[in-house]
Amino acid sequence: MTPLSTENLELKLEDKIVHMSITGNIKPESMTQGLDWIHELDAEDDDFNLRIDMAQGEFDDLAAISAEFKRVATVLRHSKSAKKCALMTDSMFLRNSAKVEGAVIPGLEVRTFDLDEATPAERWLKGEPLIQEGDEGYEPEASNDQAEEESDNPWDSLKMKNVNV
Repeated sequence: MTPLSTENLELKLEDKIVHMSITGNIKPESMTQGLDWIHELDAEDDDFNLRIDMAQGEFDDLAAISAEFKRVATVLRHSKSAKKCALMTDSMFLRNSAKVEGAVIPGLEVRTFDLDEATPAERWLKGEPLIQEGDEGYEPEASNDQAEEESDNPWDSLKMKNVNV
């Protein structure tokens, strides 16, 4: 699939992931080109994921970023073959909007990431663990046996049974 690059919208496909970058107000003709690009990809490939990059600093104010996210939501609704969407942003407004949008689009799982979390976002889109051995701060999970042995809290060692009320 040939990448699409307009003034404020870039779309490219790499390893079954559509990378969509929005850097300001998208002109209507660019949005039409983007939707056509997505429709063409849907026709060619029935299994891809989306990564959308939207930095708050690229927009004049909350109204501008809100308007552009509404356009992104249109793309999400038209991406019939997309299974997952990772939104990369530093905007809490966009994070919350994405959660709402993800809840109303059947078959699309939406998750948000900070702008500096590109690696975990890519891993999530590929179905890999978000944190892997060798990553900074990586600590393997302790098994339940180890957790019980290491805990000094008496509540951790209680074995609770189901209680029927």
